[in-house]
Amino acid sequence: MKKRVRVGYSIVAVLIIIFLGVVIYNSGREKEVGMSPTSGAKEVLKYSGYIIQFTDDPIIKKKVELEKTKGVKLTSNDPDLKSYKATLDKNHESIRNKILSYIDSRPGLNSANKEEKEKILGDYKTVFNGIALNVSDSEAQDIKKISGVKEVSKNYEDSLIKMEIIVLQADNNV
Repeated sequence: MKKRVRVGYSIVAVLIIIFLGVVIYNSGREKEVGMSPTSGAKEVLKYSGYIIQFTDDPIIKKKVELEKTKGVKLTSNDPDLKSYKATLDKNHESIRNKILSYIDSRPGLNSANKEEKEKILGDYKTVFNGIALNVSDSEAQDIKKISGVKEVSKNYEDSLIKMEIIVLQADNNV
């Protein structure tokens, strides 16, 4: 019985330490972003460029669909999967080139600015089909209209956005 009570108290102690850590972390963040718990102000999240999702399914999704259809686990040498990869590569490259051509055609960009604007932050096909691109907000809105583009989202910096902790009261019978 005493061992169970100690375990219960240990759990409560760990939860309290986590709670205090979050409170201390958030109090530092309030100063960083100029907000307070009572101000009601929302935190402004930083982002770097945009993630542009293409309409074609990523390779992994197609692989899962083919495995369900065929009833077997596929290898990368499967002819249907290879065929889809080849088609995806072609379509991916085509949409990517449309986007880069659009950026190139923007008036008022000298060659140095064009190089910076064309900076592709990432190119993805396996789990996600699309690219991460360093473009302005107005360019991102225009890119949404390009054929083959499914969605355009801000590329938020990786950070702890929100953390909620529910402190459970320990039952003495635990």
